[in-house]
Amino acid sequence: MWGICLDTSLCDGKLLDRVVEYRMNENTAVILQPVAGIETDMQQIRPLEQPPKYRYGDAVFPADHPERKGVIRDMVWHFKARAVMYFIESNGRKSSKRYDEDDLIPAG
Repeated sequence: MWGICLDTSLCDGKLLDRVVEYRMNENTAVILQPVAGIETDMQQIRPLEQPPKYRYGDAVFPADHPERKGVIRDMVWHFKARAVMYFIESNGRKSSKRYDEDDLIPAG
């Protein structure tokens, strides 16, 4: 299952608004990605209606720079756009540009 982490206490707040993959364990959610094995109350995860198009570690090309192959390094929820925004890493460099799913092409 995929959702948005609303827990400010996890990983010093670094998972806040991040798109996470999780599984339910009674009344808790166990986060599987991007950081595995962390548990939080189910009320701290807002389920997504649809899973994200890309997952952590997927190889992609930015549509505006098809020569720059990268991997998905982070996924955040954009509340106003109601969409997943992706950040990539290319050649060991973390890009600060955020992409929506239409800005990326699978490299696969």
